[in-house]
Amino acid sequence: LDPVFRQSVVLLLSGPQSGQVGGIILNQLLEETTAQQLQEHFSILQEMPFFRDMPIHYGGPVGRNLAVLHPYQQLYGVTGGGNQMGWEVGEGWYIQFLDDLFLARVKEIEPELHSAGCKLFHGLAIWDPQQLHMEVRHQCWVPVHVTPNTVQGLYPTHLDDEEDLPRCIWAAVLSSLGGEFKSLAEMPAVPDNFAEELQSHLRQYQYPH
Repeated sequence: LDPVFRQSVVLLLSGPQSGQVGGIILNQLLEETTAQQLQEHFSILQEMPFFRDMPIHYGGPVGRNLAVLHPYQQLYGVTGGGNQMGWEVGEGWYIQFLDDLFLARVKEIEPELHSAGCKLFHGLAIWDPQQLHMEVRHQCWVPVHVTPNTVQGLYPTHLDDEEDLPRCIWAAVLSSLGGEFKSLAEMPAVPDNFAEELQSHLRQYQYPH
């Protein structure tokens, strides 16, 4: 499994093309430097108050589009260019790409909008269905049923350190399954360089031929 997905919580969606499975990583914030660069690149994020203070999450390694998680039904379905119009991901919550028609609609009704609870996502995760099926079969992923309040309910109302967000959400999802998954959620995080450190450690020993 690609290290980018380590301890990730991914919301599965329909893919942008027929025959694909798409998803958005829900629990990975972008590094501050990368987020600032995106703010500068996508000037609309500074020009429109609705987007100005939204946290930017890493949605996945595919594409450079921005999507927003929001609770406004009057924005849902506003899109153009033959793009996927968006997804209803819970009771009164939606994910949509920031295309021109969507942004124009936001401008029209911006005085009615507030950004509390809304989040931006940069990029997507995309699988071939057979690839994802194989990864699930090999227990790379733990499938979890999404209830109407699952998505927005994952995010804590307060964190002392935003760097705790990925593990906080991942642990909450596993704990909700109970049993051995709850024990797994309580295990310490595996460092990013674990594999390299293990190999380095093993090279210190000489094994008989």
